[in-house]
Amino acid sequence: MGINDCFDLRTQTLNGTEVLTMWVGEVVNGWGAGRAIIMNSTYDVIHNFTSTFPNGADIHEFFIPRVTNRTALLSAYYAINTDLSEVGGTGDDWLLECGFQEIDIATGNVLFSWNASDHVTYSDSYEGFWTDDSESNPWDFFHMNSVDKDADGNYLVSSRLAFPALKTRSTLFNGSGDIFRHYHQIYKVDGSTGDIIWAMGGMNSDWDMCSDCNYEWQHHARWRDNYTAISLFDNASNGDDNDESTGRGMVLDLDTDNMSATLRTAFYPLQSHPIQSQGNTHLSTSGNWVLGWGSSPWISEYYPNGTMIYSAALGGQNLSDGPVANYRAFKSTTWQGFPKAVPDIAIDGTTVYASWNGATEVQMWEVVVGDSSAPRTLSSSVNASRSTFETTLTLPSNAPYIQVRAYSGNSRVLGASAVLSSSNGTSAFDGRVHHLSSPESVSWSGPSCGNYQVVEVKSSSKKVAGSLGLLFAAVLFTTSFVAS
Repeated sequence: MGINDCFDLRTQTLNGTEVLTMWVGEVVNGWGAGRAIIMNSTYDVIHNFTSTFPNGADIHEFFIPRVTNRTALLSAYYAINTDLSEVGGTGDDWLLECGFQEIDIATGNVLFSWNASDHVTYSDSYEGFWTDDSESNPWDFFHMNSVDKDADGNYLVSSRLAFPALKTRSTLFNGSGDIFRHYHQIYKVDGSTGDIIWAMGGMNSDWDMCSDCNYEWQHHARWRDNYTAISLFDNASNGDDNDESTGRGMVLDLDTDNMSATLRTAFYPLQSHPIQSQGNTHLSTSGNWVLGWGSSPWISEYYPNGTMIYSAALGGQNLSDGPVANYRAFKSTTWQGFPKAVPDIAIDGTTVYASWNGATEVQMWEVVVGDSSAPRTLSSSVNASRSTFETTLTLPSNAPYIQVRAYSGNSRVLGASAVLSSSNGTSAFDGRVHHLSSPESVSWSGPSCGNYQVVEVKSSSKKVAGSLGLLFAAVLFTTSFVAS
């Protein structure tokens, strides 16, 4: 579709309205150079923006914080030439800078900008400086993967400080001989100065952590319960070092008076195993928790007490390093999609295949047939309740011209496919879409997407094979996943 890679597909709320959001662009060595895209319920691109950093927006974060409901938090990665002699560099070194910006979505104006190197000490990184650094291989000392914002205007930043391949394990023990388990940090950043208010975990933690509160290579830290708790995804691994037995989702309760954290709930996978990359812990509107298991191609849902409801695999059941990785997973039970593209139809003899990518409100399909291609001359032949993404209907006998029509739950026609000629499968009459705001039909017009152009995908006489590659039902379940 010309949008290159797509990450972090989900619904979010913008100015009180549910919208569909995603990151699009190019993935480069574990980070991204791209843009933030927002679509409305008819899948028009209503906002297309990025940061002012050199590579624009990174894959790790595109979040509309609930406290503003009108701004976006975007992470960014880019290489800079700097002096890293304090950590073993030559003085002419290359650093992978990590930062984030808060953007006013309506105007694209930058409201706040933050760089990790301005506020985080290089020596706090567990990722030892690599001596073969270059502009194409800069030292990745911070590796930010999520940002949130609180009601006071301060930010919650998660940094996956990578495990030191170049350091000996003896450097990770504290004075008592116990292994230093809190390898990685979550920061509270001052929304005015950019200064770090506190750090949780890592080499210099300001928090007293409970015995089961440790997390490693964590992702997706979010404020919860009026900023008295934090949820996160504990990877427990970076692929080489596994110091915990399994990845998990976590909810930590915070006692800010005593600066202590306790574990409220943990969400464990179907089979215990560390997760080498990616992953998230998402609180759905129902109160249940949905976990995307990152490099392990699984999605799981849990009751608030941590009891698993189900677990499902994407593209096979390999626990790790399989052909599919699941960056994040989200669930919405309220998304309503009304695409401007017409429904799809394919015919094979007396078998008719009907689908409508992005249309969530279809409850029934009707097949109409006739000797003429004009829609008003076609009469009903068979109907069936919508089943999964594509519904199969069987005609009592063949007909020269065939069309499918989509109905809502109140029996209103939502749209009609092109009228196909059964003799050769070609379109003899254009399809129509009936929008809820007007009973009049409108023709398809591809929405502008900056440098990208979304176009209609025509079905062939073969069984329909999806249009935009997103599968929608009455429940929208999104996952951004990548092929290894």
